[in-house]
Amino acid sequence: MDVERTMEFILEQQAKFWAGLQEMREQQAATQKEQAALRQDHAELRSLVVRLAEHQLGLAQHFDQFQQETRAALLTLAETQQHTDERLNALITVVDGVVRRLPQQ
Repeated sequence: MDVERTMEFILEQQAKFWAGLQEMREQQAATQKEQAALRQDHAELRSLVVRLAEHQLGLAQHFDQFQQETRAALLTLAETQQHTDERLNALITVVDGVVRRLPQQ
């Protein structure tokens, strides 16, 4: 009888072992599937980050160009303002000279 119970015990243990092994195989398959999905998501995210970095670089270059154009426009405006100031000062001098020559009433 001992042999019979030992055989039953061994068969039960072997059945549990195979059931556990099957469960581990299913979990491993699910894990591999999840890893594949994560790899795909990572590749897509990396692609988006690269595109974002390229776009950022384009914006930075555009901003730099705009800044250079603005700087040039401001320099031109400053030169024009200086000429305007000089002409206004000349006009003030002329008007002042005319006003001083007018007879006082």
